[in-house]
Amino acid sequence: MKRARILLVYPPLGMSGNFVRHAPISLLYAASLVVKAGYEVEIFDARLHGAGWREKMATRVTPEVLLTGVSVMSGSPVCSAREVAAVVKRKDPAVKVVWGGPFAMFNPEKILDQDSNSDYVVSGYGAKPLLALVESLAAGREPDPIPGLYGRDHAGQSYGVPADWQTHEIIHYHDIPYHLISDYGQYGQLDSKRMTFSIYSAMGCPYRCGFCSSPALYKNIKGSRWQPLSVEEIVNHIQFLIDKYKADFIYFIDDDSFVELGHVESIIDLINERGIKVKLGFRGARINEIKKMSHAFLNKLAAAGTDILHIGAESGSDRLLKLVRKNCTVQDILECNQKLAKHQGIFAFYNFIVGLPTETLDDMRMTSNLMLRLIDENPNCIISTPNLFRPLPGTELHTLAKDRWSFESPESLDDWGLMEVETQYDLPWVSNESKKYFSMMLLASYFIDDKINKMQTGNSMLMIVSKIANAVYRPIAKLRMKHGYAHFLIERWLYDAFKRLLNRINRCSI
Repeated sequence: MKRARILLVYPPLGMSGNFVRHAPISLLYAASLVVKAGYEVEIFDARLHGAGWREKMATRVTPEVLLTGVSVMSGSPVCSAREVAAVVKRKDPAVKVVWGGPFAMFNPEKILDQDSNSDYVVSGYGAKPLLALVESLAAGREPDPIPGLYGRDHAGQSYGVPADWQTHEIIHYHDIPYHLISDYGQYGQLDSKRMTFSIYSAMGCPYRCGFCSSPALYKNIKGSRWQPLSVEEIVNHIQFLIDKYKADFIYFIDDDSFVELGHVESIIDLINERGIKVKLGFRGARINEIKKMSHAFLNKLAAAGTDILHIGAESGSDRLLKLVRKNCTVQDILECNQKLAKHQGIFAFYNFIVGLPTETLDDMRMTSNLMLRLIDENPNCIISTPNLFRPLPGTELHTLAKDRWSFESPESLDDWGLMEVETQYDLPWVSNESKKYFSMMLLASYFIDDKINKMQTGNSMLMIVSKIANAVYRPIAKLRMKHGYAHFLIERWLYDAFKRLLNRINRCSI
């Protein structure tokens, strides 16, 4: 029997994956050229199958499967990806396993050297390398060297050609194989009844944030590192999703949508001109861009259905904001928050990072104080749980960490699997007191803004438990945050127990 079917797997995520679950758009983009070439592709999303995902995935590994691909981020997905590879090889050793995604982008040799069940790695944009790999394997030969594809030679040594980051991968919406997912109602914010679709309005990013991989990845892009897509194509894409899949929420997953305000305004104008009724959300918005937004512009955003702006506030310390090149000050953040408070239809969703190199306990206190002030001055805003900084290879702050503290990225895949953004791990510049303070901030951030009720979630058991916890713990969380009291954090034990319960499917048995 000829092998010609491709199985693409999205692994379980960490704690946050229990509350927000977007469709695996990365797999759809990676599969676009393979599907166009006539190959049969199946998407298996392990997040939808609970503790039994391994057994259910194994039933998909049939004699027709040529290759299994898995999309991997840092943290627990690294562990889950190894389990995917192990399950595949136990079921059928002849099936090839390929890793892709953000983690694979920076660690191709590490994956091949340490996981014997994995055969190839795609580093960078995935559509072209995956097609080349599939066509080679289907023809019964090893793939020729191409940018972004890594494998092993006959002696077991890893080899590969670095990705060619001279152009962005732009997939026309008609070529995105949306049909590979049978039920989009399973995605979005957990318990939400929205039919959510993630799309791009622009590719790349022109900024140089010290913690972000984008400056390193996009430095060789020909022309502008931020490239907006055609406004007409974007709106056609939205209309297609509404007509074909009854989409009612479009989430723009650009690195940054508002580099040119006129680009977004043109999208809004065309949406209005066509009378399209849909809710909108934007993942990428910066304080220096919101400073440029007039109230008229924000009114237009809200009137067109915009209800979420994800905003990188990052820190309450001016010194750290300068260090990470955010092009703003704390006062700028406060002024933008006050501006957004006048537009109650838009949820300002603020992201923060703690554990940055040189960050002190006083810096952390500034950040927690900023969180509280943002809520006080804009009760409609939402505070994201703070991410613990992860030094990504190739970033400016990774270089700083290496030069000043001799920091080295984890050597083993097991250690990478522990690097959750919501989990404690050792960074040489973070004191024990700062670790305790981060734990307090993490726990408090779930409750201080009443996000459980603001986001209008449903009535599943998880949501019921979360709402009860919110009612009981929110006053305590606000007191802890207000006074910076991180001692005797017995509730951390309850949080860890709850997280272990929710994430039991992520346990690594390799």
